[in-house]
This record gives sequence, C-alpha cells and structure tokens, in this order.
Amino acid sequence: KEKTLYVVHFDQPIEESFLQRNFSLAGTIKKIHMGKFKPRASKKKSKRTVYFGLVVYKDARSVEAILGDSKFL
Repeated sequence: KEKTLYVVHFDQPIEESFLQRNFSLAGTIKKIHMGKFKPRASKKKSKRTVYFGLVVYKDARSVEAILGDSKFL
C-alpha cells in the first residue's frame, strides 16, 4: 500500500505509457494498473466515466518523493 500512487480524474482513457513516462521520474515503477469507474446514472443527471491508474513503485520512498515535489501537485 505504501508503494502505490492512485492517479485519478481523467475525463478520457489514458495510456499506460503516459503514466510510465511521467511517474517514472520519481523512481522505478514495478507495475501499473489501469481502470475506469462509471457510476450508475440517476434520473436527475447522468454520471460521467472517470478513468484512473494505480502506479506501484519498487520503493516507498518514490511515493514520498513524488508527493513532496511541487510540480506533481
């Protein structure tokens, strides 16, 4: 858990290579999981699909480094 970064709120599908290229700046990535979440639509308004990624680093210090870097916030 301490090695995983949750990247969310993309309005369109994202490429694994995009996450690999940008988030490998903080350290070596072990695995990337991609997904999407679409809530059930209600009668009042339709809900949009949200795409996300889980970036799993080899070292927990990589997560700390990326969260401490202002250009990633």
